[in-house]
Amino acid sequence: MSIIGEKQRKILQEVVSLPTAPLHEQEVMRYVQNFVYRLALPIRQDGYGNLIAEYAGDTKLPPLGCVAHMDHPGFLLESIKNGCFKLAFYGGAACPAKADKLSFFCQGEETILSVEDLVYAPAPPTTQPQPTAVSPAQGTSGAAPKATHVLASYAGVLPDSVVAGFAMHQLPPFRQEGEIVYSRAIDDLAGCAAILALLELLVERKARAYVYAIFTRAEEIGFIGAYGLAMSNILPDKLPIVSLEASKMLPLAEQGKGVVVRLGDKRAIFDAKISTFLSEVAQELAGEDAGFLFQRRLLDGGTCEGALFNAFAYPASGLAVPLACYHNQGEQNRVAAENIHLRDWYGMVELLFAVSTCTSRLVGWEEGRLAYFTERFNKYRDRFCPLPIV
Repeated sequence: MSIIGEKQRKILQEVVSLPTAPLHEQEVMRYVQNFVYRLALPIRQDGYGNLIAEYAGDTKLPPLGCVAHMDHPGFLLESIKNGCFKLAFYGGAACPAKADKLSFFCQGEETILSVEDLVYAPAPPTTQPQPTAVSPAQGTSGAAPKATHVLASYAGVLPDSVVAGFAMHQLPPFRQEGEIVYSRAIDDLAGCAAILALLELLVERKARAYVYAIFTRAEEIGFIGAYGLAMSNILPDKLPIVSLEASKMLPLAEQGKGVVVRLGDKRAIFDAKISTFLSEVAQELAGEDAGFLFQRRLLDGGTCEGALFNAFAYPASGLAVPLACYHNQGEQNRVAAENIHLRDWYGMVELLFAVSTCTSRLVGWEEGRLAYFTERFNKYRDRFCPLPIV
């Protein structure tokens, strides 16, 4: 029987409802810190603003790191002139259409803006023959233009204190229809919620486990927080790390078919030992509970923090929930809420709890792998000798 239910769903609802953007993760950070304080666990902030909490139920066990990022693609304020907001794209946000609405956040207050226009990057020069008719937006290269800024208006009176802030697409902070959860920012707040749900389960059950819960900043603009953390040597050397993501749904990684044991991403194949460990524990859970589903896939629709930590010589792998409307990109280039299947997220939390409480299996793992092949070799070794080649 699953240990996950309504209590964990509420954590998911609260976390994905928080406003966030690259470099503006304060609301998520505040929630995470207060949640961890309530559990009476230690939490610290490194020099880049990443948060690291620690559950030390049994420090004699091999530790496990779980990482998720606290930002989501958005728009950062650059200037306000005559009531016109100029906001820069940060992190690959979906391109809004004229008259679309944005939620602008500043000093804890939300203001609704209306998109008036887009600013495009200059088209690169080309020596190729041009078509007889080229749209102004297309430029001279024939390539699709890239929007760099949004120009948006506000009908009310602006306070003088507005000097910084960020915007998100005006989409539901949270909506649930059946088992599908919709939100403006599931990537990667769903991963953060999964780690918090894990910590609460560990504390409530007084579990024998040793877990580093890692919440990073500015992943969407190039893994900035994770890079700073990895190079600072704050984490234990060779700490096994599981990167948690809501990852772009692919034909062989579908919603409702379970959490995905992520074997790699667009940039890297993940650590074999940790990937196999995750897969074996998932298989055991599926054998014990017919309701637990999982998938084992390479998700190359994007890059996640598992690839970065592998590059820093941490043995890393990943878990993911298949995500529809990735980065708010809906059908026909319209902005839409991201969505995941609740059962997949429940499976992520359940699998996280299971692997966190059996890390002792990582000790002597290589010898165990070799024993499988040694047994077969010894069965036939006496029948082998050099053969004459005529």
